[in-house]
Amino acid sequence: MRARREKRAAAGEAMAETGIGRSGGTVLLVDDEPMVLAMMEDFLTINGLGVLIAKEGSEALRLARER
Repeated sequence: MRARREKRAAAGEAMAETGIGRSGGTVLLVDDEPMVLAMMEDFLTINGLGVLIAKEGSEALRLARER
């Protein structure tokens, strides 16, 4: 748990240095692993991005077309 928080903090610092996450954009996140989706969603939202989640390719294509 601690290592995960430290990695998340380091990644957040790196994003802050590059300006990533300041635009308030939206990311389409696609993965079939619930743990990966949850971790990435947390990371992206903490850094100011909106997140659309898809668990498979067809769902991702549908979401992309709707946007």
